[in-house]
Amino acid sequence: MILHIDAPQIIHNTNNSELSAKIHFNGWNKGVKELWYRVDKEYSEYLCDERGDAFLIALLPFALSRSTKEDPIIIESDAPISEKLFYQLTIHFIPTLARCVSWCDSVKIKAELVHDKLPSKDAVGVGISGGVDSYYSLLKSLNSDPTHYKVTHGLFCENEYSGSFNNELQTAYRNMAQKICEGSNINFIDIQSNICNDIYELVHEVVVTNIYLSYAYTLQKLFSTYYFSASHLYEAFEIAEYSSEYSAVFNMYCMENENMSLYVTGADAIRHQKTAYIANYELPKKYMMVCRNPYVEHGQLKNCSKCSKCTRTMIDLDLADKLDEFDKVFDVDNYRKNKEYYWGYLFFKGKKDAFIRETLELMKQKHIKIPLSVRIAGIKKIIKNKGKRGNPLQTSYRP
Repeated sequence: MILHIDAPQIIHNTNNSELSAKIHFNGWNKGVKELWYRVDKEYSEYLCDERGDAFLIALLPFALSRSTKEDPIIIESDAPISEKLFYQLTIHFIPTLARCVSWCDSVKIKAELVHDKLPSKDAVGVGISGGVDSYYSLLKSLNSDPTHYKVTHGLFCENEYSGSFNNELQTAYRNMAQKICEGSNINFIDIQSNICNDIYELVHEVVVTNIYLSYAYTLQKLFSTYYFSASHLYEAFEIAEYSSEYSAVFNMYCMENENMSLYVTGADAIRHQKTAYIANYELPKKYMMVCRNPYVEHGQLKNCSKCSKCTRTMIDLDLADKLDEFDKVFDVDNYRKNKEYYWGYLFFKGKKDAFIRETLELMKQKHIKIPLSVRIAGIKKIIKNKGKRGNPLQTSYRP
């Protein structure tokens, strides 16, 4: 089977510009789709139509999941591919996933290879989401030496879901990301794509690395350095069936090219350590978004303060004696009144969950005794969820 990527083109609109390419694949109903990335006009000069790198990286999990030993997919790119990227993908990345991941089979890449560097503004980028990992990467960089590695641009990566770019929630999310960048004295870049609507169902742990790196690669004439915020420690490294995040350091190594240096950030600290670190800064106390079910109130993006991610973050802030300082982004009063509900989540998820295991270990170190009422609350949650403790999509979703 052939997955053919046309040469990218830049389309200039009134207020923005798009980098787009038509993708041809017989497995689709009409045989062709158009993948595009959109930025404000001021960043149009940095859109990279000289290379097919962004589209190759974006489509690689899709191809790996549909290739077979009997009929391996050949990815053809009309645009040249960076030689270093091609080498590392074909020699290291693709063979490793084909061997270690059951839903992957090897693919071949056919394209002209180029070794020359593109002109660059030597900018340093990082994704901005308002979450713990994102803040940790941003704040660590801004406090680092030498200055060449300090973040200069925050990338807010938007994925369209049925016209979501213009809805109230997405607008509030975008405004929050912009305020984080303004508060950090870095440039804000809003970049949008149809990659989820038209290629993947959702941003999921299996494809998240490739999706978000493809955004950065569309602007490889701007960035010389890009940081990928890791969720897991270096020592937790694994080529996992259900997540690309455990192998982030391997992924960054394999997806680097001559133009951009890619770094994993945040793999030096566990989640509650990151939470305690960012709690020392004022910006997260005004703008933080960790929620699975956010909502908008008076134009402001709000955490629900009830979901699993809110619960986990509030507990970690509480253990750091910082929760009261985050009353603008979480419902601290409700947490204080219903502590069994929140702490019961720890026992609902159990020690098999890496983040929960770390939090429970911290409680042990602090000699915090867990009341019986909390354990009972956890058991009630297990019964209510019919014994299911995890997200079923985590192990069943494939590109």
